[in-house]
Amino acid sequence: MNRIPLVKPVTNDDDHRRVADALSAFVRRHHACAKGSPEAAYLHAQALILSDYEKQRWPIPKEWGNDWDPVDYIKEVAAERCLPQRELAFCFGSQPNCSAVLNRRRGLTLPMIRKLHAKLGIPADILIRAPKAPLHGNRRAAAFYPEELSPAPVLRDGTGTPRPPAKASRNHVKKPSTNQ
Repeated sequence: MNRIPLVKPVTNDDDHRRVADALSAFVRRHHACAKGSPEAAYLHAQALILSDYEKQRWPIPKEWGNDWDPVDYIKEVAAERCLPQRELAFCFGSQPNCSAVLNRRRGLTLPMIRKLHAKLGIPADILIRAPKAPLHGNRRAAAFYPEELSPAPVLRDGTGTPRPPAKASRNHVKKPSTNQ
């Protein structure tokens, strides 16, 4: 018989890390627990405690409402802690990556999100949001965000519907002749 752990309070960052790790391990073992089961009740209760601590520890500024942006939040945290951009670079892998993300030329990657969450305590739910302003200068990074934030498709005819690029046929490629 599986034992259900006790629900633990979270009062500081060490508790938060310990309880979050324990909860993750529990979820891996009981990912298919039935609704209403003791396992599901434990998961729900512990997740509520973690969520409450995160809201108190890392509040989203009220003036942002629901319109906050991950890049703005990173800049706000850096300003509060007086961290220059060169000191933030460890979370982004390099100084150029840091600059590209903060100037919206590149999107956040999963390793960047993990480091920002672990090192600076920025809530992951903020970091995974799509930015308010669209990315510019990098089409690959724009693919990570919803269509309304990605650049408009290039239209090949004037009808308003995107057309795939024309493919060259092998039959039309001229081969150099060897008969001379």
